Amino acid sequence: ILAIQAKQQFEFEGCSDNIHYGIGVSREFIDASERVKNKSEESRVNLHNNRAGREVIERSLRRECKCHGMSGSCEVKTCWMAMPTFRHIGEIMKEKFDGASEVMLTRKGDETRMMMKHGNLKRHTHADLVYMKPSPDYCNTDHSKGFLGTRGRECNHTSMAMDGCQLMCCGRGFKRVVKTFTEKCNCKFIYCCKVECQSDMNEEREMAHHSHPNGTWNAVGRQFCLLRSQVYTYGAAAWFVFIAIMQAILLFATDPREPKDDKGKTESARMLLRHHETNKNSSSSRMSSIGTGYDLAASTFSPDGRIFQIEYAQKAVDNGNTMVALCGKHGVVTAIDKVIASKCYVENANPRMANLNEEVGGAFAGVYPDCRALKDYAVREAQKYLKEYREPITIKKLANAVAEYVHIFTLGISRPFGVSAFLSSWDEKKGGSLYLIEPSGLSYEYRAWATGKHRQAAKAEIEKLKLDDLSLEDMVKEAARIVVAIREEGKDKEVHIEMGWVGDKTGGKHEEMSGTESEMYGKACFLSRLVASSVKVSQSAGSLMKSILAKGDLGVIDKGSETAYDPQTEADRAAQYLIVQSLQKKFKNICIIGEEEKVSKVEVLEDGASLDVLNLSFPSDLSSIEESNDVVVWVDPLDGTTELARAEDKTCIATLQQVTVLIGIAYKGSVVGGVIHQPWSFPTGESRTIWAVKGLGVHGIEVAKEKNEKVIVTTKSHGTATVEEALKELERRGLSTSVLRVGGAGFKVLKVLEGAAAYVFASPGCKKWDTAAPQAILEAAGGTLTDISGRPLIYSSDIQKGNSGGVLATAPWVKHSDYLNALPDALKQSLPEFAARK
Repeated sequence: ILAIQAKQQFEFEGCSDNIHYGIGVSREFIDASERVKNKSEESRVNLHNNRAGREVIERSLRRECKCHGMSGSCEVKTCWMAMPTFRHIGEIMKEKFDGASEVMLTRKGDETRMMMKHGNLKRHTHADLVYMKPSPDYCNTDHSKGFLGTRGRECNHTSMAMDGCQLMCCGRGFKRVVKTFTEKCNCKFIYCCKVECQSDMNEEREMAHHSHPNGTWNAVGRQFCLLRSQVYTYGAAAWFVFIAIMQAILLFATDPREPKDDKGKTESARMLLRHHETNKNSSSSRMSSIGTGYDLAASTFSPDGRIFQIEYAQKAVDNGNTMVALCGKHGVVTAIDKVIASKCYVENANPRMANLNEEVGGAFAGVYPDCRALKDYAVREAQKYLKEYREPITIKKLANAVAEYVHIFTLGISRPFGVSAFLSSWDEKKGGSLYLIEPSGLSYEYRAWATGKHRQAAKAEIEKLKLDDLSLEDMVKEAARIVVAIREEGKDKEVHIEMGWVGDKTGGKHEEMSGTESEMYGKACFLSRLVASSVKVSQSAGSLMKSILAKGDLGVIDKGSETAYDPQTEADRAAQYLIVQSLQKKFKNICIIGEEEKVSKVEVLEDGASLDVLNLSFPSDLSSIEESNDVVVWVDPLDGTTELARAEDKTCIATLQQVTVLIGIAYKGSVVGGVIHQPWSFPTGESRTIWAVKGLGVHGIEVAKEKNEKVIVTTKSHGTATVEEALKELERRGLSTSVLRVGGAGFKVLKVLEGAAAYVFASPGCKKWDTAAPQAILEAAGGTLTDISGRPLIYSSDIQKGNSGGVLATAPWVKHSDYLNALPDALKQSLPEFAARK
């Protein structure tokens, strides 16, 4: 510490606490052990939590002032920034601990990254606490880690509060003992300054405890120090770290030259010790109210100003189902995780969502009979108001009425309600309104909130959202995602999401909704949601093309050079806007690259997702992929534009079937999923969607078996001398019996899946958005796609967009190497694949 102080000299900063100096010294002091060379990777977690703890203290500074005017006037005053109390910091850190994010460490080259373990949770921020392993059970004794367990604690077997045996002994049982206490009685003053008393040893009290052979204070102190050093390996580091940080800052935020007393303690250290003693004494006084009858009274304050029955009622809510509410300018969404205790139960029995009137909805969490009683009262109150005043009751008046009714039960009736209730409504001027009613009778208006067992984890996810930027449908998906993501795997029973919404999409009417699609969307991993959304948006783009074609004017322009014709239609421009904006709205951290630079805005975007995709179980290597710029989506909004623009009969299905929508998904340069949507399929003209995910097969098409004929598919409108040379060589080698010339890279690969042997394009004209989706689908079916020299195509965001080495795609039933070896080396050398990055 002296070395640190010598290197970083203290500077006087006026009346305010020198928080920056204190944080700097504590950083050097506390982080030193974690920065030792060859330290385990878990030190990364500890350093992150240390920084988060320091940030909490820095952000919690409060402004204090001293007035110097006449008669206490504040016309003249001195103000300074002071640090918060130790207890205040502890409360904040405890809340962060409850909402800590589980992470894992991954390596990318020489760099170690800290990633979310569960891909469907949004990435943690630098202010969140994280952990790698769940905290151990502190009720069990583990001397190697410094956990004393519950053995040796004295408890009150008549109390249900913090000193109660059920809580202190973790439900592991206890034994009762009777002890004899000596008390003073018949005390008298002798002269002025002396008191003499008689001793009475006949009083006996029944207590419950476990004996502990080495339960001395020094042993406890040593074990706590061991716990402080050992526990960082576990999740509990996120909770204990603030103790050392706060003490270090309290000690070092003052001048190190401050004089010391005869015991070597500075005034700051003495203040810290006095603060600890005060907290210890106040804790004792609070505990004195428990077990003396005040915890059994529903309407009586304890001497320290608490009504324990209200706290117990709140505990019933906190231990119950998780309920999430999101409120934005487009509406309000409420979602509750309803536990299904038995498969014999009817799925929709005991609903917790209700329409209190047409405009106001209610969501109730806690003890279900209490929920039902409170819901019925709210409905009756709304009906009574409508009958009396001939107009619907406003949400604020209804919230106040229900809160007042709840409060009555804390004034003199048997017990409080074990319920928290959300009331929600929407109007066009104000937007969404959300009120929370607590067991105490308090009523608050919120923008978003969560209650129940996993409330802290839910709040941590809610804080990452920009609610006013979300549509009502987006809030539904986010609420479902949060509720599903925070469940404890292996601990929570079978659950069903119950949801309600009110907003612009519902015309201001509150509606109960099925949580099936939203729950599946929430359960799904990131890649599943991205593929499901891509399937849905490709279908919407196909419908948009049909509507534009029906108008009779494609709005064709030439975007190519003077020598090369490259048409673009209004369908290209509108479809790209629809696809890119719809995906970007949901997945803000991925990279999306589309073919068209000029787009046409459309009013309605696509918010849906394919249930067929969401139903699939993704393997661990794919489900662990997180939303980041390592994920690149390649979009060709209308593949086959040339054939469509040049066609004389734009209603001919033989021509229109060559038009496809292509959406390819790549991760770290390799394709992992793809979608090909045909707005018109032959011969009926009906649309069809073909999609695939790596390792999960192809959907939407039946892949052909081995054929006797070897048909080669190639370009119809972009033929070159090198293409013809390749086709002749394949025919000479007996690898081609006929050639089919069609438009669109997506349609060519579909013909390979339906029976053609190969797709050959020995020319540099093809682009990454033409091949990303077809390659993903072909490879999922067992086929192969490379350049004509056998090199894999790379799909990173910073790679060149052209496939300068050409394209060779072969069916699952032929050998790709036969076709590679058949192409002349001179032809391959004339088409090098430039993989240079920009």
